[in-house]
Amino acid sequence: MQFKNLVRFFLFVLFLSANLVAQEKDISSYIKAVDEGKISEVKKQLPALLKKNPKDASLMYLDAMLTSDGERAADKYTSLLQRYPQCKYADAAMYKLYGYYNARGMDKKANQVLAEIKQKFPKSKYLKQPENVATETKKSEPAISQPAEPVKSNVAPSGKYKFTIQIGAFLNETNAKALRDKVAKDNIVVNVKEKNIGGSVFFIVCAGGYSDEKTAGKAIPTFNTTYSVKGRVVPVQ
Repeated sequence: MQFKNLVRFFLFVLFLSANLVAQEKDISSYIKAVDEGKISEVKKQLPALLKKNPKDASLMYLDAMLTSDGERAADKYTSLLQRYPQCKYADAAMYKLYGYYNARGMDKKANQVLAEIKQKFPKSKYLKQPENVATETKKSEPAISQPAEPVKSNVAPSGKYKFTIQIGAFLNETNAKALRDKVAKDNIVVNVKEKNIGGSVFFIVCAGGYSDEKTAGKAIPTFNTTYSVKGRVVPVQ
């Protein structure tokens, strides 16, 4: 009797495992459509797909992939990896996180994620693509170039400044420019800079110009409160 119960238990476990695998919908066609620029079309279909399969790991990845705000997308990738660490797109989600942290100049986190990809997914295609950075990023903060054409409504700094505050990293240029314009209305020097990380283009928004890092740091709370951002000081090249 005990043997039969044990067999039934193992069969039940196998059944559950099979169902878990089956839950991952094939989203290759949607990813292809996104790559072809048909983002709006995929976005229209996503809500219905998620409603029908709310716990589908692949659809959660697609949802994060279609999220234009870098920070929100990073939160979704993190949530996905916490719930489904071995899902089909786990290495892709981790690489997206690596790209976000790299774009934000958060070198320590970027290096940690990259090291985790190497450990868990040593054969991942994301470690082999020519444009990818397959080695740890430098310990120093990434330099942000001096804005060549400040927004006209800004008050230009007196002389060159050494530090600025990075207030956003977006996958959507429109959102980046919206934040730029919002800050520009307050007569603050602000610019949007493109940064390509592993094939993903981020639009980095930097505001303000400061002669030293300490002064720049004191301005962060004001930026965070006024514009609902998470600012960080970065050097100007």
